Amino acid sequence: MKQAPSISFLIPVFNTEKFVIECLNSLLPQIYATDEVIILNDCSTDNSLMVIQDYIKHQAHKNIKVFSNYQNQGISLVRNELICKASKDFVWFVDSDDIVVESALLNVKECLSNNKIDILCCNYFNWTENNKKKKKKGLGKAFVRFNNKPYPLKWILMKSDDNYLWNKICRRELLQEVVLEIQHRKYFEDIEILTSIACLNPVLNYLNYPVIKYRQNPTSLVKHRTLESFFNYFEVYLNRYNIWSQNSNDTYLQGYFSLKILSRYISMTQEMIENEELQELRKILDNFDDRYRLIYNASQKKLNFIRALKLRIKWKKLHNKLDSLFG
Repeated sequence: MKQAPSISFLIPVFNTEKFVIECLNSLLPQIYATDEVIILNDCSTDNSLMVIQDYIKHQAHKNIKVFSNYQNQGISLVRNELICKASKDFVWFVDSDDIVVESALLNVKECLSNNKIDILCCNYFNWTENNKKKKKKGLGKAFVRFNNKPYPLKWILMKSDDNYLWNKICRRELLQEVVLEIQHRKYFEDIEILTSIACLNPVLNYLNYPVIKYRQNPTSLVKHRTLESFFNYFEVYLNRYNIWSQNSNDTYLQGYFSLKILSRYISMTQEMIENEELQELRKILDNFDDRYRLIYNASQKKLNFIRALKLRIKWKKLHNKLDSLFG
């Protein structure tokens, strides 16, 4: 194996005192002397910072840095700050309530050393706090098929619906190039970052090995169904469509982007109806329906007959239901 590239492990922390030591215990025994671990506590209201500081005192690895915000900034700004602090070849975000799988780093380093890579995409485990469910999640045929080929990341993200940062190891310069462009959002910042990175046409590689145990935490921000979270959700996908369409002259790709974006809009809107979140839905429709309708109208000219017909049926069915609810 060639000289292994160095990695900056970036760990944002907010109220994870119950899990953060388990996370660090899974990571620190695996890291190399050339790596660094940067932890940023975002003004936790529990004992996360104290627990971390006490733990770090007893660690042999010296390249561990702990920072703490005096005011809560939110995950988007915290990640931006962590990216700016990183100094190694690659960056790997690790959520403070997740676990790094044993031997994960050995496999990652070997892959990074033997290939010219901008982004390494990896498998992971889904698991619950009681450990009774642990399901291996692959990234789908999209990553296998286009591995190490100059195929657009935007296409692969659409095909796989994999929009997480914590199962991707990214070249530091890529992240630092896009970090200042990212709009601050409380939710779904991973999608925003990957949308911008995809426009840089990075070289991808796929590691068919689970590197993270992703904890299904019921208190996670993404589990909270608030008006702000709904707004952020519809905004990031609308922005993704606008950015990617402007950067592509391929009618087929534009049609596929519109199909995937509209499918998300329809499914989330239907979910809000089923959950009787009608007050929030009314505001979503007021702010987004006309904009998504523009994408829908354009899609009918870009999709093939069958796809256009299926989408038209779903769109009309949804809006018939909305008309019956809101008039």
